Amino acid sequence: KGFIMKIFVLLLSFSVSILHAAGPKIVGGTVVSKDDEVAKMTVAVGVYDSAGYNILFCTGSILDEKTILTAAHCITGENRTILFTTNPSMTYDVPEELKREVTGTKIHKYEPNIVGSWGRVNEEAQDIATITFSGGLPSGFKPIKYLSPDDLSRVLSTRPPVILAGVGRDENGQTGILKKVTVDIVKVGKYNLWLGNETKTAEKGDSGGPAFVRLNGELYQIGVASRGSKKHSPYSNPVIYTQFSGLDNL
Repeated sequence: KGFIMKIFVLLLSFSVSILHAAGPKIVGGTVVSKDDEVAKMTVAVGVYDSAGYNILFCTGSILDEKTILTAAHCITGENRTILFTTNPSMTYDVPEELKREVTGTKIHKYEPNIVGSWGRVNEEAQDIATITFSGGLPSGFKPIKYLSPDDLSRVLSTRPPVILAGVGRDENGQTGILKKVTVDIVKVGKYNLWLGNETKTAEKGDSGGPAFVRLNGELYQIGVASRGSKKHSPYSNPVIYTQFSGLDNL
């Protein structure tokens, strides 16, 4: 009896499903192929009811073989199962070997009502959480790489291009397809980054998703999508990402 909530983490190498998004789809981007390095590290965080219907959607990344990195405001409901699937809408048909049991969640940095705050919450408020699971990663997926605080500071000072990835809403309102887009850094704060513009950005459903930079041919995650920074501009741009250089450095 009652409304039972379940949260699933769906590791996406490629998806063609349509889901209801909530939270900050990549706007102005391209679909990520299953062989793209981004697809091997980016996940979808979906909350489902007991009947298997999606009611909330966020994005995340693989921190290690038992941990998903996402936004704290994406942690909701009961945490039961992780699904490793290329199609997050097909929850009924996922083979048992692609399912993992969630062992816990942890909010590392968060302020209540951070999403949609638009000035009511400190602009440097951070938004980071992790989801742990058992069973390890399926073949083909791998953890992200990230920089030390000093290296991150040096890289950000050069204002490199940044790759945003997510499964949220795009400019056509479509969700559930992993996309990426390259954007500029608008502002570097003490704890956060302001990324994107009116035509290239993250959107609803991309919350918790990674921001990458490419250094010497390798992708390094430098941020986690949190929220829009402006209420009335298109797509609430620029989007605020919490800087990431390891959980010990938050």
